[in-house]
Amino acid sequence: MATFQPAPGSVVTVVSLSGVAFINDVWAVALNGASATTYDFTVGATGTLVTLLGTPVTGEIWTIGFGAFSYDVVVGDPYDIAGTPTIVDEVAEIAAAFLQLIDDSAADAADFEARLDDDAVARILVTNDSTTFTTTATVAAVADSAGATMGISAVDTLEDIAASLAEAINADTDNFTALAVGSDLVIVNRANTAFTTTASIAGASSTSSAPTVAWPSMMRGWS
Repeated sequence: MATFQPAPGSVVTVVSLSGVAFINDVWAVALNGASATTYDFTVGATGTLVTLLGTPVTGEIWTIGFGAFSYDVVVGDPYDIAGTPTIVDEVAEIAAAFLQLIDDSAADAADFEARLDDDAVARILVTNDSTTFTTTATVAAVADSAGATMGISAVDTLEDIAASLAEAINADTDNFTALAVGSDLVIVNRANTAFTTTASIAGASSTSSAPTVAWPSMMRGWS
């Protein structure tokens, strides 16, 4: 367990993050009540997983989009994958076709990276270290489609959210220092000025667990 010891006389708040980071939810921390400055993090904005599911049917159009880029794969059409012409009719082949299309495009120049996630053959990880983005994934059905789909999920953990919020706070003010310790966000007012903290989650998910302000302002010293 990492330890953190604020300077003598500092005022400290600890925000504990818990629950699940759902795609497109916005996790926010506001400091100082009515005149609050709010810092937020959108889950999935820097990286998403696209999982290909179900049984493809000839003629379906599978589409993945992120940033300004969009890619279509038509089931049953031929695609050149790593130099080999391939008729794509399985989810693993569709995923490989997407990766080839992305690799052949200008996405790399815009700092996008796409690859298979770990040992998966039909789960694509899309990331961008320099900008936030939104990912979309759809399957245009045909008459005999069997319900194939693509799911989008976040790669962000609670630790990632805490670290990003700490970075935002540290970049914005001279009076506060923030530190992520696991999934806890420690906020210190170095001028020994009392402050209020609120934490919230907003977005499409109704089941996320809201962050809690575990230790109120005026708690002095933490290790």
